[in-house]
Parts: sequence; C-alpha cells; structure tokens
Amino acid sequence: MTDPHAPQPAHGVPAPQNSTPQHPSPPHPGAHTAHPGPPRRTRAGAWILLWVFVGAAVLAAVIAGVLVAVNGANRGPSAGEVAERYLQHIADGDATAAAALVAPRPQEIEKLDDPSMLTDEVLGAATERIRDVVVDAPADADDAASVTSVDVSFALAGERHDTTLSLARDEESGQWQVRTALTDRFIVTEGDPAFLLGGVETPTVDSGEVLPLALHPAVYPVAAIDDTFYQTDIDELVITGAPDGARKVAVVPNANFSEEVQRQVDGHLDECATQTTWRVDGCPLSAPLDARTVEVEWTVDTYPTVELLLDGEMFVARGGAVRAVYAPADAAEPVTFEGELSTSGSVEVSGSALVVTFE
Repeated sequence: MTDPHAPQPAHGVPAPQNSTPQHPSPPHPGAHTAHPGPPRRTRAGAWILLWVFVGAAVLAAVIAGVLVAVNGANRGPSAGEVAERYLQHIADGDATAAAALVAPRPQEIEKLDDPSMLTDEVLGAATERIRDVVVDAPADADDAASVTSVDVSFALAGERHDTTLSLARDEESGQWQVRTALTDRFIVTEGDPAFLLGGVETPTVDSGEVLPLALHPAVYPVAAIDDTFYQTDIDELVITGAPDGARKVAVVPNANFSEEVQRQVDGHLDECATQTTWRVDGCPLSAPLDARTVEVEWTVDTYPTVELLLDGEMFVARGGAVRAVYAPADAAEPVTFEGELSTSGSVEVSGSALVVTFE
C-alpha cells in the first residue's frame, strides 16, 4: 500500500522508479500490439483495390467497344458494298436510288454532262439492263483516306463488260460515295433530230452547240416522235460505255411517207395527162414540134418510181414512160410519140399532212 503520509514528488518531476524489475502487464483483450515498420493493408482493402482495377478494365473495354461500334456506324458500308448497291439500283431500273449514292461534283464538271435522261422513267423503260454484276474490291480499299477504285463487270447485250468504279469518302459522314457515275455520253449536235428514247423526247441544240447526254448502260427503245411519216433507223440504242461511244440515231421517212409521195406524184401526172397541149405547163410532158398547133392526147404508160433525198426533204421520180398521140396538120394519120417520164420536187410535213411541191 502507499503511505499517504510519504512525501509526494514535486509537480512535473518524475517519480523514482522501483529498482525491482517489473513484468509488463498482459495486453487487454482486443488491444492491438504495435509492430515496427509500415502498417500492412488489410485483406479487405486488397480485395477492394482488386475490384477497382477489374472494374476499370471492364469499363475501358466497354468504352472501346462503343467507340468501335460508333465509328463503324459512322463509316457505313464498305467501298465494295456501296459499289454493289449502286450497280444493283441500275440493274433494277431505279435511277433515283443510284443517284443518291453519287457524290456531288464540282459545278464546272457537272456542266460536262446533261443528266436529263438519268431518270426512273427512261431507265425503267429499257428493254434490257445490266445483269450478273460482279464487284472486285481490293482488300485494302477501305484503308484509303479519301479515294479508292473498285473493278466491276456486268453482262449486257450478249457481252461481258469490264470497267472501274471510282469512289470517294464523304468528308462529313466518312461514308463512301460513287465518285464518277457509271454513264455513257450520247452526243447531240446541230441538226440532230429529236426522237423518243425510252419514251422521253431527246433535246436538240442550236447552231454550233454540242450536248453530251448522260445515259446509264442499258438497251433503250427508240422511236420517232411523229410515227405517221417517220421512223428511227434503229429500234434500240445500246449503251455499254464502250470506247467507241454510242452510235447516232437517225429519224428517216417511213413506208407511209414514201407511199404518200408516190401517190401524189402519180396523181400529179394523171392531172397533167388530162391536158391537150404539146407542152403542159408545170408538168414533165413535152411532145415534138409538129404537135405545137394540134391537140395532143397524153397517156402515162408507166409511173416513175419515187426516190427520197435528204431524209425526205426532196425527191426524184425516174423510170416512167409517157405516150403522146396527135395528128400533124399535113399528116395523113395520127402520130404516136413515146418518151421517158421523170419529175422531182420538195416535200414538207405540215401537221398531219404531207405536202409535195413539184419543180
């Protein structure tokens, strides 16, 4: 026990230590024993850090996947797929859908071709369109920064046709577009007549002008606008994109035109033969001089055959035969004169009528 009467140490002065060694008291239950060195992480803390790392890795993978998906969506179809879609639209006769895949062209280039025939109506009226389309896109086509080329081929008009389709990547969307449309030029020049191509009237140009009409590859029906007197020299126009280009289409007089001119020539000569003078005014009938003062009886034995010139603007009629019978003043009996018969003139179509003018 402590003596209450024993002197106490002064305030702030440590009490003297007992020289007898003391055994440390055992730690109280639940108390932690201090160890030298840095403190250790608990097992719970390690698990927390592990899950943090795992969660971060998973989140990074998800974000990367989303970015890939978004970039893939923004880039859209591959260059080869766009080429296939474009050619399939042409094969289906859908000119509008095909045009939607073509990149806009600079204004100065746009003026080089007239697109008035690149319509659903014209392409849809084709008697044959491209088929058996094959697209051969190089493996690195989509690695190109802005422009790439794709080899394509198709069947048309009994032949296989090979060409190259150029594609460009749109700057804003990053998607591929057809850089140069798969078309051919049908050149319209001064004097070329208008005709129906796929049921649509083709344009004409003024003096000195040239108009390149753009046409999708196909086989188009052609016909004259006025089929009463005219026809085209071919029934179909084949557009393949071949180097020699599309052939011209001529509008020429049809059989009805020739028959009508022949009918009017025959009628004119019949009218001439009703006259009784030795030289009939305005007619190709002329008898010998000894018939000047007597009546002449004219007979057309053979009508001349009409030949049209300058696409029907003029005509000549040759190979006819005419006979004149008359009695000269001092002749004992009538005289018969036989001669060749021919004529010529110009032809004009006025409305639904064909007008022949004789020279």
